[in-house]
Amino acid sequence: MKTLNKYRQRALSVLEPIHGDREARAIMELWFERRLKMSKLDQLFAAEDLTRFESFEHDLLLLSEDVPVQYILKESFFIDFWLEVNPFTLVPRPETEELVRELALWLPNSPLRVLDVGTGSGCIALGLKFLRNDLNCKGIDLQYGAVQTAARNAKHLQLDVVFNVLDILSTSFNEVDVVVSNPPYIPRQERELMKNHVVFNEPDVALFVPDHDPLIFYRRLIELGISQEPAPAKYFAFEIHEDFGPEMLALCREYSLKDITLKQDFQGKNRMIFAKYDR
Repeated sequence: MKTLNKYRQRALSVLEPIHGDREARAIMELWFERRLKMSKLDQLFAAEDLTRFESFEHDLLLLSEDVPVQYILKESFFIDFWLEVNPFTLVPRPETEELVRELALWLPNSPLRVLDVGTGSGCIALGLKFLRNDLNCKGIDLQYGAVQTAARNAKHLQLDVVFNVLDILSTSFNEVDVVVSNPPYIPRQERELMKNHVVFNEPDVALFVPDHDPLIFYRRLIELGISQEPAPAKYFAFEIHEDFGPEMLALCREYSLKDITLKQDFQGKNRMIFAKYDR
């Protein structure tokens, strides 16, 4: 056993050269808090206490190999709860939480049928159901492993959300009122510019799109939504690539969507788009 301070010093000596001071400390704080079941305040008071940290060296080795701390912990915080995450799912991002909170406020107060496409951990569908219990939320994903994960999250959180396997590029979905998605939107040519912990750990299928058609999923979702019978989807909400705001506005106009709103995230980047359809 070592003192908590000794563990912290050792962790930062490995993490800082990889991530820089600020991100290294954020990773360490999350890691220590969840593994040791101690708040930051508790850790401060126990700084010089001998502490049993059995997974420390194993965890640190994985962190030194750029495995995301959320995958090591097998959980990630979202909205107001913890979600199981694993290599079948993306680690939920703050901007995705912003999308969910904005959508919960934007949708009218009625029992709308919501479909979360590319659900992964289920964070969007579950977050919406948590914030708006009146909504009837479902999620679909191409990967069976992701759907299993989302279903476990729904059961753990006791939220009535159903998840199914579906490839929307080859199959249509059942009639819904709201289509929401954080689909793949990163052109493959940008892969070499991305951080290793994302590229080598998170699922490619949830990240990348063809360089020649980066809006492929948005186009497909809008086409499927507005062509539903007997009634089209009325609301669309997407997380988007920060560089494709103008292109997404043009795509929405191309399909005669109305009340189109492009919103920025907490960093001032174009990251969300909301639109309505009225046939």
